[in-house]
Amino acid sequence: MSYLAELLSHAEVEKFEGMEKLILDLWKEREKRNILTVAAINDWEISKVIAELDKINQMKMDNHTPLQQALADIYEAPWEDPIRQKSAKTGIILTHSSQFYGGNSYL
Repeated sequence: MSYLAELLSHAEVEKFEGMEKLILDLWKEREKRNILTVAAINDWEISKVIAELDKINQMKMDNHTPLQQALADIYEAPWEDPIRQKSAKTGIILTHSSQFYGGNSYL
């Protein structure tokens, strides 16, 4: 099946919602396995395991971005200045490379 034919097969809202449910169910199953693995390694109490598993079941995907807003964000992104994130300093001083080949430069 070609990629376009596969996309067309998911074009109906009913099919999309079914695929969304399938993907969420697979995600929940993976998360359940991850929680049980971590719980076994760290010897969690049963109540903590149950609480973590309940969090997975209570998650809802209600934070959908409107399509018009998402398209506008993507359209405007190339002309926006990137957000600079501050981070911890490493202490590494970058100097001109010629100083490393015969100069007496210390870091």
